[in-house]
Amino acid sequence: MAKIESKLFGFTRSGDPVNEYILSNPGGLSVSVLDYGAIIKNIIVPARRGPVDVVLDTDTYNEVDDQFALSYLLASIPAIGVVGIWWSIPIGWLLADLAGLLYYKKFKKQLLEQL
Repeated sequence: MAKIESKLFGFTRSGDPVNEYILSNPGGLSVSVLDYGAIIKNIIVPARRGPVDVVLDTDTYNEVDDQFALSYLLASIPAIGVVGIWWSIPIGWLLADLAGLLYYKKFKKQLLEQL
């Protein structure tokens, strides 16, 4: 039967608590989600050589800060202004996808051996 656990993950800069919710099943699959922006922290899947985390960027808690920084940077350019806030979302996705692609290309053999 599936199970849900919750625990304190940490605090925001303003002191608000951030909780982690872990959803798991008896087959070894688990998903960890933070209640700070519904951030997916981990997705653990069973594999032949043991559990594997399939989330490439495990520093997702700080990733939100990076998006805020990108929004602020783009919005501070007079020619772009507030529209920069909206552009930071697809630009952030593109940068994350490129980082994931480069990571996959660099470690493709090791990643496939884990499965």
